Amino acid sequence: MWQERVSVQTVYRRWLTKRLRRYRLVKRPMLSAQQKLNRYQWANARVLWRANMWNRIAWTDESRIRLHSNDGRSRVTRERGERFRDDCIAKTVTAGGGSVHIWAGIWHDGRSEIQVLQGNVTGNSYIIVLQHFLNNNNNDKPENWILQDDNAPTPPCPSSQPL
Repeated sequence: MWQERVSVQTVYRRWLTKRLRRYRLVKRPMLSAQQKLNRYQWANARVLWRANMWNRIAWTDESRIRLHSNDGRSRVTRERGERFRDDCIAKTVTAGGGSVHIWAGIWHDGRSEIQVLQGNVTGNSYIIVLQHFLNNNNNDKPENWILQDDNAPTPPCPSSQPL
C-alpha cells in the first residue's frame, strides 16, 4: 500500500516530464469480426486498382447536420470569477434545436445534387433517394460507373419496387 500523499499538481508535472497529456477517447464504430473481415476483403479486392477503375466509382452517403450544435469540446480560457461572462458561455437550445438530413454523391469529375431527406432515413426512403439519383439526367455519372454506398444496414428492397 502506498503511504505517501501526492498532489494532483505533482502528478501533472510528472506527466509533462514524460510528455504525457490527457486526450479525449477516439470514437470509431464497433465492428464484429465478420464486419472487419468484409472490410478487409473489400480493400484487398481493390488494392491493385488503377486510377481508371477508381474514377468509375460514385461515392454516396447521407449526413445529419445539427442546426445548433455544441459537442462539448469547446474550451475557454478565463480567470476565476468570470464563469458567467457572455463570451464564456455556450448557448443551448431545447432538444438540440433540430437537424437536417442530406444525401449526395461524388465521383472523379462530378457530383450529384444534394437531396434533403424528410424524417428518419429508412430502407424505403433511401430507395426513393436512389431512384431520384438514377433517374436524374443532370448527374453526369462516369461511363460504366459503380455505386459505392456507405453500406449502412437497411431492410431488403421490396421486389415490387425496381431500382
